[in-house]
Parts: sequence; C-alpha cells; structure tokens
Amino acid sequence: MIGYTLLKLSVTTTAVKRRAFSWMEKFPLRSSHALMVQFEGAFDGLSSLKTLDISNNDIGGELPAEIFRNLATLQSLHINHIQLKKLLGDVFVDQRNLRALWLVNNSFSSVDDFLPSLRALPRLETLEISQNPIQ
Repeated sequence: MIGYTLLKLSVTTTAVKRRAFSWMEKFPLRSSHALMVQFEGAFDGLSSLKTLDISNNDIGGELPAEIFRNLATLQSLHINHIQLKKLLGDVFVDQRNLRALWLVNNSFSSVDDFLPSLRALPRLETLEISQNPIQ
C-alpha cells in the first residue's frame, strides 16, 4: 500500500479505469453524485478494501447484482440515502466478511425488499435500516 487510505472524487469525475484503486482499503464515494454505471468495474481488483461508502448518490431503484463482486475483504458497507427500493438476492454473494451494513433512508417498503440478500452475509453483526418506509 502506498500510504493513502482516503480518496475524494469530485462531481467532475466522468470515468474510472478498471482496477484503478486496487491499493485502497477505504473507498468513500459519499455525495459524489456519480452514476454507478460510470464506475462499472472500478471496484475490480480491490483485494484490500475493507470500507466502502456510496451514500448520498443519485442511484435509486436497484444496484446491479455484480456491483460488489470480488470484494471479499469488505467489512463495512454504507449504502445510505440513494433511494434504493430493492436489493437483489445475489448482490452480496462475495461479501462473506461483511460485518456492518447501513441501508439508512432509502425506499424499502418491506423487509422482503432486502432480506433475501442478507442470507449471504454469515458474519453480519450490524444492520441499520432506519428511515425507510417499511410497512
């Protein structure tokens, strides 16, 4: 590792090369207002990544099923304030080490919108789902 642990991307970021950040342990994309399609493949090769924060982005709906693939060392994931309505069942297939998941202030209307995806997380200790319109 080069010694950097924090990266800030501005709203002018338009594309990220595949494996561009493979040396990072923390990857905050909070409030970058970047569409996830711009970051397709950007998380590939992040073999040391422990914390990922994609909160406060204009994503909405569903995350692509492969968005977190190969992030086996991920321990903390923040997916807050992005208007998610559903998590696909296999979105966390490679996150066996995930211990904390924040899904605060999204658009989940039922636990069925995210519960199936949590079955792939055997080490999950913290789940924060406050401020969702769950019935």
